[in-house]
This record gives sequence, C-alpha cells and structure tokens, in this order.
Amino acid sequence: MRDELSKKKDIQQVNAIAREFNMTEEERREFRDFLEEEKASGRGGTKNECGDFTSEELRRKVPDFLEL
Repeated sequence: MRDELSKKKDIQQVNAIAREFNMTEEERREFRDFLEEEKASGRGGTKNECGDFTSEELRRKVPDFLEL
C-alpha cells in the first residue's frame, strides 16, 4: 500500500496541473476522480507500478477530461 507522503505528492502534482489549466476547485476534484477512473480502467500512467501519471501524462489527460 502506498504511504501518505506519496499520496500527498500525487495530489499536489494533480493540483499543479489543474492550476496550469485554470480549473476551478470543483473541476480539480472531478479531474482527480477522472484520473482514478482512468487507472481503474487500465489507462493508468507510467510513473510507477501503481499506475500513477507523470506530469506530462497528466497534461495529455486534461483535454479528454474537459471534453466530458
């Protein structure tokens, strides 16, 4: 199981990307949920064995999220 520090860093990374794209707080929460769904569906990232996303992968996910 991942430790709390790792989870916190992941959330900070997602929030940083969300700020880059001027997302509202609600959009940020929805984006985090979207990413969890992506990982659960086998469309996770390559950052580690947990399927976390790199910053560049997160940037590429934003247009998919915003189309919803």
